[in-house]
Amino acid sequence: MVKEEFKDVAFHDGDGLNLMLIRDTQPSRKVDFHGYKGIFFLTFGFKDALKLAQLARGGYIKEIHHPIGQRRRFRELMIAYHDAVRSTTRIKNKIKARFRQNGIQCTGTTVYSEKHREEWKGKLPQEATLLLILEGLWRQLGQSEQTEKELLAAAKAQAKHYPEIKHFEAIPGIGFISAATISAILETPYRFSDKRKVWMYAGLGLMKRSSGGKTYSEKLSTDYNRLLKYSIKQAAEAAIQAKDNPFRRKYLDMTLLHGIAPHRAKLTIARDMLATMWAMWRKGEKYSPEIREKAACKQG
Repeated sequence: MVKEEFKDVAFHDGDGLNLMLIRDTQPSRKVDFHGYKGIFFLTFGFKDALKLAQLARGGYIKEIHHPIGQRRRFRELMIAYHDAVRSTTRIKNKIKARFRQNGIQCTGTTVYSEKHREEWKGKLPQEATLLLILEGLWRQLGQSEQTEKELLAAAKAQAKHYPEIKHFEAIPGIGFISAATISAILETPYRFSDKRKVWMYAGLGLMKRSSGGKTYSEKLSTDYNRLLKYSIKQAAEAAIQAKDNPFRRKYLDMTLLHGIAPHRAKLTIARDMLATMWAMWRKGEKYSPEIREKAACKQG
């Protein structure tokens, strides 16, 4: 029963505190335990669950979400794909660096192509060590690109089990990679009670410090998922550059009519897009501009 209806969330306080919470992911259930709706405590070696609940409520224990089952593997698959893409980029940079180190201009992409390699090798000093290093980098590039293709093919096959990915792709600026990555990282919309918590997890939310009703500092959250932030920012950039769509219109209105700095406007667009995706997923709806307006109406 626990495996079917609940998902586990582990807590720790940095001092070896051994506590596990079982969170109810069924939105229809009404359960309350020590002020936490839908959360059950399993403690090991501690009898005072109420005290642990108070520590969690006070923010002294960090919440960690653990994906399970096929969702966990899909998350790992998308992370592996992005690792492969970064590996490919690093190898390409190393190849071009070898030519530049020997005073040879190296632009374009033909230097990576197998059919042009002999031509490029002829431009280098014919030293065995240098050519051996270059051949090794080209082999690594081929292997990395092949791994990248295989991981992408596997991701597309598994994505068929997650209908929200197809719905996300209908949003301007969202392609398959962005949609699949955001779905894999978030795993379920029910992890977050409101869109501001999603923004915090994505590094788009604001941390405020205040005292006596006065705010002393306001800055972006520093504890966030890097891959999620990268994916939604890339999607926002794509939406702004795309043909006429609600996100592009909002960006132009903010920058041209209201004089808001471009980087701040892009941050708002990224929040808007993430809130739209979260609302769609939570309600099981397809994309429409009306959903975007509802998701962003209270943004600020």
